[in-house]
Amino acid sequence: YESKRLLDFNSKIKIDFGSKPFSKVFDKYNLLVFTYDSTAFYEAIISNRPCLLVLLDPYYITSKSKPFFDQLSKVGIVHYDFNSASVFINSNYNTIFDWWNLDSVQKSILEFTKQFANHSSEISEELYSFIKNH
Repeated sequence: YESKRLLDFNSKIKIDFGSKPFSKVFDKYNLLVFTYDSTAFYEAIISNRPCLLVLLDPYYITSKSKPFFDQLSKVGIVHYDFNSASVFINSNYNTIFDWWNLDSVQKSILEFTKQFANHSSEISEELYSFIKNH
């Protein structure tokens, strides 16, 4: 549904429907745009890859998560309509890495990932400890 709306907005946009491994898509583009809150979005943001999230129907944003999504919106990562995302991309595409590396953007990403996409290089040890102690 979102794909159709996106293509109706701009038919020149290239959409990957998951036919390629996501790791291959990462390195092919300077900016990744997601149209729903997906695992791929979290993989991109954890990997510190420039990305945008267009939430057309943010019904699932809870009162706990709203401040974090609002902060991502404030720095330009989250958009609530295609027009906003399009204006942002057109204004920032040539300097997308400069934008992505701004202190305010990186701080917002760090706070978001701590809450919702925390990752660890020692996940097996942490999981073992959690299971053992619970």
